Amino acid sequence: MGRPGMETRFKMLVTAGPTVEDIDDVRYISNRGSGRMGFEVARAAARRDWDVILVAGPAALKTPRGVRRVDVRSAAEMFDACRRIFPKVQAAIMTAAVADYTPAHRSRGKLKKSGRPMLLRLVPTADILAWMGSRKKAGQILAGFALEAGGVSGGRSEAARKLRAKNLDLIVLNGPESFGGKTAAFSAFDAEGRWTDLGRISKASLASWLVRRVEAAAARRGTDLRQQIAFGGKLRQGNNRPKDRCSAEDVSVRFRPVPASGSSPTHPST
Repeated sequence: MGRPGMETRFKMLVTAGPTVEDIDDVRYISNRGSGRMGFEVARAAARRDWDVILVAGPAALKTPRGVRRVDVRSAAEMFDACRRIFPKVQAAIMTAAVADYTPAHRSRGKLKKSGRPMLLRLVPTADILAWMGSRKKAGQILAGFALEAGGVSGGRSEAARKLRAKNLDLIVLNGPESFGGKTAAFSAFDAEGRWTDLGRISKASLASWLVRRVEAAAARRGTDLRQQIAFGGKLRQGNNRPKDRCSAEDVSVRFRPVPASGSSPTHPST
């Protein structure tokens, strides 16, 4: 495990928040994502001794204690950060509400009002989750979210399709009501074809449950989180806390083992 006085922890990538796609220096396209879900996941994972790198779009939230945060703005910036970080982690939970489209051309300055209709050409952004799924290593665990207009009752077929198409281990289904709030209705679908109806719970409760499910999935796949030091993870002396902010390249930090646990959802007590 390491010499006396050293710790081993495994790395987790978490994404959070919306992305902002600039039209010009004043206007942009975005969504109502607050980042709360991803920040709760990062907090829950850090409490269970994961070494967490949080890639966050614009979000007015405090960085959870012990978490390294990489701030990004656009879908392209988030994709660039994830491409560099994902090969170095054992698990990734992708909660960010990434824009599906971005302006084909970003204007400098401010576009002038002309009084005439204006056509804004949009082009697709990269599918970050699909890219990660296509490059997932043996033993890596990848979880994502599917926000569907039909919510937990009407979006199951699409969520299941996304899990298979993107090679995910777990996908969490929710609806538009989840934007900005502290609670919402959630369902989860795993790679073994099982649905778990979580009902209406807090995002903090979902985060705790989700981290444990990731650990359980790793154990079922034969990844021993107590023994395996994988994907180039490095050991560091002592109990120095990681700095709160970092670049996407600065991800070699300390590890500690995480035991797999049960997969029962934790509902709020009130």
